[in-house]
Amino acid sequence: MSDVPLALLAALTVLAVLVAAALSAGEAAVVRIPRNTVADLLAARHPAAERVRRLTEDRAAVAGSAAVLRLLAEMVAAVCLTLAIAASDLVWSVELVIAVAACAFLTVVLARLSPRSL
Repeated sequence: MSDVPLALLAALTVLAVLVAAALSAGEAAVVRIPRNTVADLLAARHPAAERVRRLTEDRAAVAGSAAVLRLLAEMVAAVCLTLAIAASDLVWSVELVIAVAACAFLTVVLARLSPRSL
């Protein structure tokens, strides 16, 4: 499979992982920001205060939306990684084992080491 764009798949994998990490951080932040902090931002007329206020009005909906988008980004990363591995000249069973291990590693990195856990 010489026509597989490995560089594009690698770039999409990295981009999707970064997007998933950012969404994970946002998901955690919107749930954890205290109401008095939002009030302080509004009182100080911070440029982002109104956006923060709107995001924290319905925290569950915002966190849920971020979680869905994060899951989509994680799936894109896993699929791109799997396609890149499948493009090798290895036996399909070895490709399968490598792809499962790589996707499991990716899941652990995103689930355990993402900004959400800080």
